[in-house]
Order: sequence, then C-alpha cells, then structure tokens
Amino acid sequence: MPTYCYRAIDARTGREQCGRIDGPTPEQAVLKLKTQQLYPFQIDPAVKAAPGAAASRRVWIRGSQREERLHFTRQMAALLRAGVPLLRALELIARQDHRPHWRSVVLSLGDSIQSGRSFSDALRREPRIFDLRFVSIVKAGEAAGRLDECLDRLAGLQEKSERLRRRVQAASIYPAVVGTVAAGIVTALMVFVVPRFESVFSGLLRGEPLPLLTRGVIASARFLQTHALAVSLALAVLGAGLFLVLQTPRGRCHWDALLLRVPLLGDLCLKAAIARFSRTLGVLLTSGVPILTALEIAGTTAGNERVDAALQATRGRVAAGEPLSRPLIAARLFPPLLTGLIEVGEESGRLPEMLDQVADIYDAEVDRAVDAVTALLEPALIVFMAMVVGTVVIALFLPIVKVIQSLG
Repeated sequence: MPTYCYRAIDARTGREQCGRIDGPTPEQAVLKLKTQQLYPFQIDPAVKAAPGAAASRRVWIRGSQREERLHFTRQMAALLRAGVPLLRALELIARQDHRPHWRSVVLSLGDSIQSGRSFSDALRREPRIFDLRFVSIVKAGEAAGRLDECLDRLAGLQEKSERLRRRVQAASIYPAVVGTVAAGIVTALMVFVVPRFESVFSGLLRGEPLPLLTRGVIASARFLQTHALAVSLALAVLGAGLFLVLQTPRGRCHWDALLLRVPLLGDLCLKAAIARFSRTLGVLLTSGVPILTALEIAGTTAGNERVDAALQATRGRVAAGEPLSRPLIAARLFPPLLTGLIEVGEESGRLPEMLDQVADIYDAEVDRAVDAVTALLEPALIVFMAMVVGTVVIALFLPIVKVIQSLG
C-alpha cells in the first residue's frame, strides 16, 4: 500500500503535525486523517531521500548551480509556451547542454517522467538543486495547467533573489578585505620589524627605560613571536567552533537575532529578509500554493532564522483563522510599512500583488542601505587601519625622538 507524507493542522490543538500515513489513494489517506481530526494542507507520496540530501531546513546551492537552474527554468518556460511537450522539452535541453553534471540531471528528470512521475515529483528527487520553493510552484502550476506561467514567475523570482544576494554580499566583501589586509600588515610589523628596532633601541638608550607605548608594542611583538602557534590554533578552534554552532538551528537563530541588533547591519539584514520572503510569498500565492504551505516556504527563503521563526509562529494563527497582518504586527519584528500594505492587500483581495509591491520597495531600500553602509564603512575602516598602523609607527619613533633629545 502506498505511503504518503502529510502536513496537517490538529483541530484539537490548532498546531501543525507532520507524519506518514498509508492509503490506497491520496483521497483515502486524507479521509483517514480527518477521522483523526487532522486536516491536511499538504500530502505527497513518500519518496526516499536522495543520498547526501540536506537534513536542515536551509539548503545551500552553489553559485554555478543557481545560474544553471535559472537558465534551465527560462528554457523550459520558453519551450512549454511554444507548445513543446514536457518530455520533449527535457530531451532538447539535455541534447544542447554540454555540461556533464547538468545534462545528467536533466536526463534523470526525463527518466522519472517516463516512469510515470509528475514533473514536480521528478524535481523533488534532486533536493540539492531544486528546493521546496521551486517544487511547490511547479506543483501548483501542474495542478492549474499553467506550468509555463509558473516557470516564468520562478525565473523572475530567481533573478531578483540572485541580484539581492549579490548586493548584500558586495556590502560584506569590502570590510572583510580591508580587515584582512590590516591584520596582515600589523602582523608583519610585529613579527619582522619591531624585533629589529628593539635591539637598536637597547644600544642607543644604554639602559634607559623605553617609552610606555613602545614597551607595550614590543611586549605584544614578543608575545606573537613566542606564542604564534598557540594564537593560530586558538583562532582556528574559535572559527571552527563558530562554524559548528552556526550549523545548529539554535545557533543560527541566536546568531541571526544578534545580527538584527547590530546598528546599520541589522537594518540591512532585516530589509533583505523582508524583500526575499515577500517576493517568494507573493509568487507562491499567485501560483496557487495554499497560504500555510507558502508561509513555511517563504520563511526558509528569508535567509534569517529569526524572521523564519516569526513566520512559522504566524502560520499557526493563520491556520486558526486570523488574517496574516495581525500576527505579523504582534511579532514586533516587522516594520509598519510591511504590515500595513499586507493588511490593505487582505482587505482588497489583492494580497499577492501587494506582496510584490512590498518586495520592490524593500529591494530599493536594500540598495540604499548597502550604499549607506558602504559609504560609512569605507572611511571608518581606513581611519581604523591608519590608527592601528600609526600606533605601531609612533611607538617605534618615540625612542628615536628621546635619543635625539638626549643628544641635544
């Protein structure tokens, strides 16, 4: 007997439950769930997870795969709009694609469809490339008979998401590069330059005490020389520990909550998260995905666990019959502009269109925030770097000034 994975709302508690149930057909499985006072909003055939599938909610996709997936989506939308059958479209794409990995993925999709699976089920068997958002929109397009339109929306969503990701990434590259260069320069001064000046100073001053700043710099240089291996190991352990903590849901949630409290950077992260989930939620609702499923998927695409947690808490209240805007206001995380526009969209019956407008607004806000953060970081980092290097240089020149004064 077939087995189905389900997500349902428990009528007794109002909470979501997930699990598996046996039934000859999906309809029979739904009836069996309802007898247990469980009302499913998603039910799919149980498919064995692909080897190496990610266990976490957030699935990371390499940049090259994102580009290949976008190209594939555009090709599929164009071919289906031209009236080419689905299987024939996959064959044409596989024939002209010269990248071995991606060609094997497309051929695998064609084999799954030939064996009787739907396109969305075939995509679900490649979780490293096609995430839950992609599969859900395709499944909604299949159900509505508008697969080409849904693939067009998916391609536009991927393009805008990639543009937003690159803008946020660009804001973080500059300070990382400047910080790395500053650390390298200071380390080189401490390890190779300061020790040589120490021997020169001991001969020039003939036992007189060095200035306090110079003594501090020389002591730091000695510490780095003596404990270089220990410092390197400590930094490596600290970095590995932080990486491991960020792999856990609780660690990511605490880290993302901390990021939201950082001045300027927190505002940028929140606006980027709002732009991501608003656009994803709008496309999902336009494609016909149920709102509870759409909220779950949109939360995972926000890129911030704190925002995701707020959206998942919202799902329970929406399932109980509340409008979407009310729990978002109660979360005290989202700005009034977002909740106000969503409330207007619910009242006018145009929530997907309003979510698209919200995403456009916050895309522009992210652009302005990135420009503002970059404009402030550039002089701040240059001043910081100048202060650090200048402190070392001044510490090395103070004994020389003292020698000159004694000679005078």
